Amino acid sequence: MTKKRITNSNEQLTTNFKISEFWSVKYGGHVDFDIPQCLIDAAQIIRDFYGSTLITSTIRLKDKFGYHKSGNAIDLLPLKNTLTNIKNFGDECIKYQKTKDSDLIIKLRKAGVEGFGIEGNNCIHLDFRNGKNCASKDKYGSYIVFEWHEDGTPTGKSTVIY
Repeated sequence: MTKKRITNSNEQLTTNFKISEFWSVKYGGHVDFDIPQCLIDAAQIIRDFYGSTLITSTIRLKDKFGYHKSGNAIDLLPLKNTLTNIKNFGDECIKYQKTKDSDLIIKLRKAGVEGFGIEGNNCIHLDFRNGKNCASKDKYGSYIVFEWHEDGTPTGKSTVIY
């Protein structure tokens, strides 16, 4: 997987994102890092699907474990109809798991995304696992999704569906 160096640059990286938007501020301070190209592509796929989207987290130096610690994860927040769109993303993951039919998830899988979920009940989480530590696989690799309560709210923890 190719990687892109993320710095505090205003250079346009995708149609809708500048390099600096991938530069984590909230978790662990400002730091330059390398991010898998698949996560850059995935951010644009989510933006194209849901409209205006904010990158809320990439690398988290203070995490004790997980894919954010190594810069191999991204959290995204759709800015319009946020809760509806986050639930829709979970539904798309479950639909794909059951039927292998979801244009959004298929695009993300083809881009190289391997981990899927809802982070902290309030944003879309995507990660690149390089084929390691995954419980489920399909023809593109492996993935996880989050479980939803009867009322449509996420449980707040990742659950391997199969």
